[in-house]
Amino acid sequence: MSGRIRGAMSWGLLGTLVLIAVVEWRLARNDVHLAGIGPLCWRGSRCATRQALRSEILCFRTSLSKSGLLPRVIERRTGRSAYNLAVFSGPMASSYFLLRRALEAGARPVAVVIDAQDGPIDRDRRRERPEALTSNWRTWPELLDLRDCLDLSRSARDAGFFAAMILAKELPSYRSRFEIRSSILAAFQGRSDSTWPETVWFQRNLTINQGAFVLARNPQSQARRREDARLAASSRPGMRRGIRWARNKLSASYTRRFLDLAATHGITVFWLLPPLSPEVQAQRERSGVDDYLTRCAQKAQSHSCPVIVLDGRHSGYDWRVFSDNSHLDRHGATTLSTDVAAAIRHSFAHPSAVPRWVVLPAYRDLATDFPAEDLAQSQAALIQQARRR
Repeated sequence: MSGRIRGAMSWGLLGTLVLIAVVEWRLARNDVHLAGIGPLCWRGSRCATRQALRSEILCFRTSLSKSGLLPRVIERRTGRSAYNLAVFSGPMASSYFLLRRALEAGARPVAVVIDAQDGPIDRDRRRERPEALTSNWRTWPELLDLRDCLDLSRSARDAGFFAAMILAKELPSYRSRFEIRSSILAAFQGRSDSTWPETVWFQRNLTINQGAFVLARNPQSQARRREDARLAASSRPGMRRGIRWARNKLSASYTRRFLDLAATHGITVFWLLPPLSPEVQAQRERSGVDDYLTRCAQKAQSHSCPVIVLDGRHSGYDWRVFSDNSHLDRHGATTLSTDVAAAIRHSFAHPSAVPRWVVLPAYRDLATDFPAEDLAQSQAALIQQARRR
């Protein structure tokens, strides 16, 4: 091969690498137009661990806590600072990593509130990749660093997951490949698939509500929502009848580690069993998932870490206070946050008189007592600001 050909190939390879670097850089710069609120939620909670340094009460786990626990309400009822670090569809492992990161950054919470939603697994599918890994494939790279990737992969015994996460963290084109594909298809159809508007509304709502995501009241009729809930519950893997359940070992492992971490730092854990819509709650009871979650809460109480269960499953939250099948709107979230805060305050004021299993009071509307900005109000506020400019 002549020197001229070798030189051309070298320059061609260099040009290709530069082109790849430029494309990856541009994708990283325009990530706000690709990532939806799911990845943004996980990324925001990771960054917010430093914003929560002075918070005495931290909230973790799933979207049920993200939309159901309002730190501003908790602060007013307890007199202690609070912040919400829950993430959408967050498994126990995500809460462990977030708590560890917050403590390493210097946070010193006295209490954490965590909702328990990691259900059992289908016995016939127990050798497959854990659902906590597959269902959050897009969002894990937003939270995990190298140490966390290695930790989770080793716990799940899945080297392929580690390789995929490292690749996703380093290459935006791989991490956002599904969003890129959707954007290209939208462009060919003459429309925009950018998530920028909803991202801006979401960021404002999280900032104002100290990490919580406050949902507006849903105008759908009660009958329509009941039908939506029935269909969603029947199609959800954890809701079907006739399944032989097995213990969720990955969740159990990170539950022990979360409680160990809390015990080491003298943190009281409030284990929340949140209210669900009547149809979803009934489906869980029929399928056996509800009994499994009860046993998980009882097992957590056998740990050396002080664990107080807050049970709101039968507190009478009806369809009017749910924004969708499972998530409370601003009215339901205000009442739930008030009752959770009251239990926390009482536990610190009278530690010897607090039962280990607290049944939360029946629902009553307290939204007028503790106003909060919901997503629709955040959207209206930003639109009004844009019109002024």
